[in-house]
This record gives sequence, C-alpha cells and structure tokens, in this order.
Amino acid sequence: MKKTLCSLFLLFFCWSAFAQSVFQKIYGQAIYMEGAADIVKTYDGGYMVGGYAYRPQTSGATDFYLLKLNNSGTIQYGKLYGRSGFKDVISSISQTKDSGFIMLTSGQMSTGGNYNSSLVKANKQGLLQWNKYFTNGNSSMNNANVEQTTDGGFIVATSQYISSVSSYYIQLLKMNSNGDTVWTKDYKAAGGTDALTIKQTADNGYILGAMARGAVPIGRPCLLKLDSLGNMEWYKTYALNGLNNLNNLQITADGGYVFVGTKNIYSQDSARIFVVKSDALGNPSWMKVYATTNAMYANKIIETSSGKFLITGYWLDSAHTNADALALKLDNNGTPMWAKRYGGPKVDYGKSVLELPDEGQIIVGTYGTPNGAYPEIYLIQTDSSGYSACNEKTISITASTSTALFDTIAISMTHLPYTISTKTYGTGNALDQTTFCSTLDIPDFYDENEIELLPNPSSDRILFTAKTSQPYQIQIFNAQGNELFHQNITSGQRIETGNWANGIYYLRFSADGRQTSKKLVIVH
Repeated sequence: MKKTLCSLFLLFFCWSAFAQSVFQKIYGQAIYMEGAADIVKTYDGGYMVGGYAYRPQTSGATDFYLLKLNNSGTIQYGKLYGRSGFKDVISSISQTKDSGFIMLTSGQMSTGGNYNSSLVKANKQGLLQWNKYFTNGNSSMNNANVEQTTDGGFIVATSQYISSVSSYYIQLLKMNSNGDTVWTKDYKAAGGTDALTIKQTADNGYILGAMARGAVPIGRPCLLKLDSLGNMEWYKTYALNGLNNLNNLQITADGGYVFVGTKNIYSQDSARIFVVKSDALGNPSWMKVYATTNAMYANKIIETSSGKFLITGYWLDSAHTNADALALKLDNNGTPMWAKRYGGPKVDYGKSVLELPDEGQIIVGTYGTPNGAYPEIYLIQTDSSGYSACNEKTISITASTSTALFDTIAISMTHLPYTISTKTYGTGNALDQTTFCSTLDIPDFYDENEIELLPNPSSDRILFTAKTSQPYQIQIFNAQGNELFHQNITSGQRIETGNWANGIYYLRFSADGRQTSKKLVIVH
C-alpha cells in the first residue's frame, strides 16, 4: 500500500508539472472563408498550420496560407500566398531540416478548368524560396502529400485524372532538395487508382496508401510497398463491403502500418470509421469498424508515444445540417477509450491531429461561424481525456471486429508525360485570432490556496476547506472527461469517495464568475 501510494503521489505531481493548457481558438479575417488542411510541430515547440483562404469578393480567388503559432496557440505570423485569377490551396505541409517548410498545393483558374499541383518551399519566416509547378496538358491532378526524405530531397504523391480513359492514375515524384526531378513513377488499376498518403520506410523505400478500383468501380483500400526507386515490391488490396475510402496511413513503431478510412463514404446516415492495423507485409493484425447513432467520417490517424491511436474527422447530426469536429482515441488493440465532438451550431470538422507531450492532442480544422459569417480556422487543444474547456460533448462509440479479405484488383506501373515550370506568387500578411475558451484565460481564484482538498491522494472521503464561507459549485470529472456529478458545497463539507474507482479525477470549482480546477487521486 505504501509503495502504491508513493507511486500515485509521483504520478500526481509529475502530471501537474508537465500538463499543458487546453483551449479552443479560431483564426481568420472577415473577408475570407478559411479552412485548415494540415498542422505540424515545429522545432521551436510551436505549430505551423497550412490551409486556404477563399475571397468571394474577388471572383472566387483562393490563396493558401501558413499560420505560425506558439505552443499556446498565439499567432507569431501569418502569410497568404496566391496568384491572380487562381484558386490555390494547400494539401500537405512538412517542416524541413533547415527549419523551413515544404508545401504541396493544388491550383485551378478561378474561371474553372483542370487542377494542377505545385511544390512550394518557404524558409522558417514564411518567405518563399522556390516552387515547382506540375501539369500534364488537359489532365487534372489531385494531391496526396509531400514528405522530406532522408537524403534531404522530397517524395510527392498525386493522382492524375486522364480524361481519355475517365480514370485516375497515381503519380509519384522523387525530387532533390532544390525541387529538381530525380525520378517519376506512375501506377494504375483497371478502374482507377487514387493516392492518399506516401511515407518513407526504414529501408529507404516507401509505403503508399491508396484507393484501387477494379472493373466494378467500388473503392478498395490498398497498400503499395515500393523500393527506393519507386519499383513495386508488393501490394495488398483489402475487400470491405460498401464504397470505402482510405483517408490516411501511418507507419507504426513496430514497423507495421495503420490506416483509417470511412466506410459507406457517400451515406449521410450509415457512414462509419474503419481502422486496419497490419504487419510490415500488409497482413492485418486487426480491423475494426466504429459506429455511433450518427454518421462519422475520418480524416487523420496517428500513433501516440504509448502505442495508442488518435483519429480526427467529423460527426454529422441526424438532420444532416450540423457537423462537429471529432476526436476518437483507441488503445493498441483498437478498443475505443473515449470519443468527443467539438464545435458550434454550424458545420465544423477536424482535418489533422498531433499528440502533445502530456498525451493530450491538438486538432486543426474548420469552424462554421454562425449568423452568416464565413468559416474560419479551428484549433482545439485538449488534455489526455479529450477535455478542451468548452463546446464539447461525449460520444458513445461501438466497435465491431471485421475480417479483412484481400481483393484481386491488379495494379501495374505505367508512364505519364508531364512538364514542370515555375510560377510567381504574391504574398501578404493575414489572420486574426479569437479565443473561445482556455485554461489560461479562465479567471482563477485570487489566492491559489483559497481552497484545499485533504487528504490528496485519498481513499474513503475528502474534506473541502475554503478561506471564505461562500458557496461553491463543484463539478467532478473522470479521467475520460465525463462529468460524474455536480453539487453546491461550502467550506468544511466532506465528499464521500469510498465507491470511486482508483484513478485520477478532475474537480472544477466555480464562485462569483471565477473558476479553478484541482486534481484528485483516489487509491483504496
């Protein structure tokens, strides 16, 4: 018992020392419709967000942007980049070894036409250094992502629509550190192939997450393992019932892979999230489908430092008029630990997610502002249980285990011509910040010792003491962020904890418009 108590004391004080703030913030300007595509950790401990800003007043012109934030979500700088008469949006962003940033963007003329791709390099201040523009005549290109490789160059994955055969082909481009082409490879299946995620593997090859279609155009999630020159070593196509979409792929710490997607992607009632965990050869270790009473859609999955998984995407209400950003946490076997949705009365969604040092998370996406205002960038930072201080609800999730079968769709290599050129981008400064809620911004008690909980850790009961006789409201949350109960309390009252399970609890106290929180450890 003594050893357990000491361990819990250590856990409690370590958690308190390293816990980060939680908040929800939006960023934007009144004249723009903004949205986020990706977020990356930066070497200085902050974040870089990449996305788009659409200005309806200028004939549909769209600029892409970089938004540099510190670890509290405060703007350090914002930059807009664009071309006159074009719609340019970011698909993917990564920080480079020189502390700069590499962006994969998609561009279309404001009057319509085909989409083409660009690779854009900026320094750490957001100043553009070079860009490469890919085009292939009358074909349209869709982006997957860009990643810096171990040799300092880049690997780029896109999908190209070939109008003559009405089908998508995957294009893979290996480039050096200056954006010059080293080699290219193209891949196709009979009914079309779409690139979703490219990652470099430990053997300097690549794993490509894609969607493959056979003669019957039903999407099949697919993994392609490539060598360092882009030649296929193996591929696996997974047969799932319904029309499914693979959204994101990650390499896991055990050398295998995990990918997330949406099952019944075009249904507003029966869309579900699926996750497949495989070994290094693409053989499934487990596959699960996650459902709630409403439709859910996945955008990103990451593995945490403790071997768990975080997913973001969005949840759709039954009337199909409101959506919320979604966060779903799974254990290492795919069992749901908790699920939350965040947002206001309009359409909000999560696009990308990162893990924080205290096993919390930061989600970036889009917030649909009410009263006819334009959407803005949405940033949500939570603790390890998904708690973010406001605008959140707990979702009940069920998980079902499925058998992942392999399909027989054949994928082959081909060759597509294209040209690379350079374009001129204008730049400008951008974006204002609004804080919805934050543990840093909640008015705290004037004296941090105004209230106490004793003993802490505790077993059967705790004594609440305060320096004033005024009543306080207390809310008690478990480690998953679910409120267990609330009540009014005054100094000298006891709270019975004998039937509480062992673990950490969060107690929030409110009085006269001020709030503070305490952590309580229970051990029996």
